Amino acid sequence: MIMAAKKEVSEIITRADTDIERMRIAMMEEMRDEVADLAVSIASRVIKQTIDEKKQRELVDQFYSEETTRKAKV
Repeated sequence: MIMAAKKEVSEIITRADTDIERMRIAMMEEMRDEVADLAVSIASRVIKQTIDEKKQRELVDQFYSEETTRKAKV
């Protein structure tokens, strides 16, 4: 009986580890997609206008703020 319980616990831990790894990979892929989207959006805005360093920083801050707000709503 104790051996069966230990085996069950071991299986539960193995499944949990597998689920955690799957979730970690999914989160990394999602972050990669978000970074790519951010880069494309910033690049498209930059292409529309020539900007100095101050304007570029403002644009990045603005976009980050918009994305943070949008993500919070989801």
